[in-house]
Amino acid sequence: MMAPFNHQNFTAFDAINISMLTVDTHFRILYANKKACELLLLNKTPYQLDNLFRYAKFIRNLPENDLRDTFSDSLEKQNTLALSEDVQLLNAENQLFSIDLTLSPFLDESQHTLGAILIFNDVSGTQVLSQKLLFQANHDELTGLSNRNLFLENLKNALSAGQSYNQKFALLFVDLDGFKKINDTLGHNYGDILLQQVAERLKKCIRDSDSLARLGGDEFTILLHQLEKNAQAARVADSILNELASPFNLMGIEASVSASIGIAHFPEDGSDKDTLLKNADSAMYHAKEHGKNNYQFYTSSINDKSLEKLRLSNDMRRAIELNEFELHYQPQYNVVENTMVGVEALLRWYHPVMGFVPPSDFIPLAEESSRIKNIGAWVLEEACKQIQIWKRHGLTPPPVAVNLSVNQIEPKLVNHILEILNEFKVHPKEIEFEITETIFAQDTKQILAILFELKSHDFNIALDDFGTGYSSLSYLGKMPIDIIKIDQSFIRDLDEKTNQSIVKTILAMGKELNKRVIAEGVQTNAQKDFLLENGCVFMQGFLFSKPIMPAKLTILMKQGI
Repeated sequence: MMAPFNHQNFTAFDAINISMLTVDTHFRILYANKKACELLLLNKTPYQLDNLFRYAKFIRNLPENDLRDTFSDSLEKQNTLALSEDVQLLNAENQLFSIDLTLSPFLDESQHTLGAILIFNDVSGTQVLSQKLLFQANHDELTGLSNRNLFLENLKNALSAGQSYNQKFALLFVDLDGFKKINDTLGHNYGDILLQQVAERLKKCIRDSDSLARLGGDEFTILLHQLEKNAQAARVADSILNELASPFNLMGIEASVSASIGIAHFPEDGSDKDTLLKNADSAMYHAKEHGKNNYQFYTSSINDKSLEKLRLSNDMRRAIELNEFELHYQPQYNVVENTMVGVEALLRWYHPVMGFVPPSDFIPLAEESSRIKNIGAWVLEEACKQIQIWKRHGLTPPPVAVNLSVNQIEPKLVNHILEILNEFKVHPKEIEFEITETIFAQDTKQILAILFELKSHDFNIALDDFGTGYSSLSYLGKMPIDIIKIDQSFIRDLDEKTNQSIVKTILAMGKELNKRVIAEGVQTNAQKDFLLENGCVFMQGFLFSKPIMPAKLTILMKQGI
């Protein structure tokens, strides 16, 4: 056989970082440069005049299409072949490389095909980098889930398919309950671990064909494609709630979260992106308002409720001016001595049209709108007025506990409080301020400074709803707290062994730290007896008295009850 190539013409190519080899018309190797020898492992055996395909397999659209026939066709037709997408080279040791490939027929002077020059470049690294950048642009770095960009693209595609092929799908908004407390208490590292574990559990609840994304923070979205019935979305939501019910292990620390889930369906709950997003989000907030750890389908009544909340918020602005607010008082007792040791001032709103509005309906709205500052000031003024009235009647009222919201915490708060007390000639020992553990999810440094300032003026401070938050144990020793109030949820279910253990632990902790412990929500003699047996003598609840008007409380004071 005549050698069609002078090998010396190609030796210069040994220095380049691109693979190059020459073959005859039967694809027998005539020459391979250094880079080609490395890639095809040609250095291990004599390769000249060996068939190229003994050493390598060229594939496109892995693994279906072997390019051997394509190479032959290119030689036969004397066409240059250039391939730069989805081409892989598999060498004799089954190492796979992504390559760019050019095959150029080599002709003699009579235009007869003598063979070909193959030039191919290993682009695996470049392709990996490109794929990595594309992945990062469309995925959440922490969890590896789709991010907002890819989620919106998937939603766009789902809408297009739904409109073109009459396909139903559901959009689920999943928001974690209690995540912020864990994040603020344990730190962001633990919060990140929790989010990663939540993402893994959510994956278990959906099909491979569905789409799961993290929008940011503790918000996740799910697209359930090609649904036949709305009940399918409910089954997935149930599965999510069950999957999240088991505690999470965060590097040895056990933590629990639940989820509030909102569900909107295409096309009945929206036929465009913005409407579906808004309605799924509204349904999720509706789930939170229903106690969290549940799912809610979107209904038009949810929007009606939003309007109702807006009206309520606007009416609240005028409630003080129109004298619609009242203070009721619930006594606190030393049960052993049968003496009243304090009273808690509780706000009540009697709307001229709606009648009695539960505090759970309007207090959160007041917090959201910052009207709580004006309302909080009004409550303190009314409590001071009432203390002044009692003293004019020759009574010595016990301390009145007033709730202090995190949104009232500001640098001038203490001065404002002292001005009110001076106006009504009330001593700081006659007022107690109740704070909840959630207050420490905010700027702890500023809050502690305000609390210590209050303490320096002889105010007593009570920690309300103790045991429901995550910050209590870490801050309890640092806070200027005089009183711990056991949350009524533990007292209500005191027949459960777990709650009994929690209550005993809180009582022991209070004794060790020399804090007064008050049990809230005592309603039965059995609860009272358990508390007494475990050393709790201070109690508050319906067993002793409901929240009552000042006039009725005055009678109790006069009777010494």
